Amino acid sequence: MSGAYYIVLKDAPSDFGPFVNGKALAHAESEMDRACKELGVTPLMDFFSQDPDEAVDFLEGEGVDEGEIDLPEEQ
Repeated sequence: MSGAYYIVLKDAPSDFGPFVNGKALAHAESEMDRACKELGVTPLMDFFSQDPDEAVDFLEGEGVDEGEIDLPEEQ
């Protein structure tokens, strides 16, 4: 997996620092999924959401035709 993931919290305690190394998080996705399954907890990517307008802009920049893009609303 290439790229990076970043944590954006809707509500967070004032003393909580959500910074993580986004590249390391993306690189370890399969290992984290495996650990989540073993522990019986929700995998991190089940919480993934993205602004559809930002995603469309990115995908169009990658050469994807807008007519091929059907994205869910951000959660």
